Amino acid sequence: MAILSFTTFIGMFFWNSNRKVALFWLAVTLAIFLCYVASLIVLKRRYSSSFLFLNILLYVILFVSGPQIQQVGIQIRHYFEIPSNQVQKQLNQEVINAIEKAGIPYIVNFKISKEMTNQKRSGVVAIVKTKNEEIQKNEIDKIISGTFSKDMFISFFDYDENWVLSIKFNVYREIEYCYPFTKCDEFGIEIKQ
Repeated sequence: MAILSFTTFIGMFFWNSNRKVALFWLAVTLAIFLCYVASLIVLKRRYSSSFLFLNILLYVILFVSGPQIQQVGIQIRHYFEIPSNQVQKQLNQEVINAIEKAGIPYIVNFKISKEMTNQKRSGVVAIVKTKNEEIQKNEIDKIISGTFSKDMFISFFDYDENWVLSIKFNVYREIEYCYPFTKCDEFGIEIKQ
């Protein structure tokens, strides 16, 4: 029972996601705790008091070490959130298709895309302009108007492969993040509130 409660306590790191999930995990933890206390009372009648003491001690140790285990759980979750090579290839291909469909002068830089994906721990596709001219707002709009299967970042690079702009958007084509802010304002990119 202590192990079950311990694993549920690890699930409490979902507190940061939203209120409904937090309340759900709180209710589950309280229910397990009540079951644990009830089973200890029943077992006390059958077994010695040293057994009861050891169980309570084990439960307290597991409960107190929960925050450290949460940190380990979060690190493990972040490790597995890095998109796989297959997902990266799929995102790259979807952006290539959007570029070809729009007929704009960009190519996908696979090496930079992979490096940025590992840094951000989220799908990133780096596109480089193939003509020696400035990036245009209508080009950004044409790329974002494509249909993509996952939330992703698209990082725009100029002809000399200097980073210019990064935009994060979701599958509904809503822009969730844009950086640097001055460039976003310059291009008139509106972020979903």
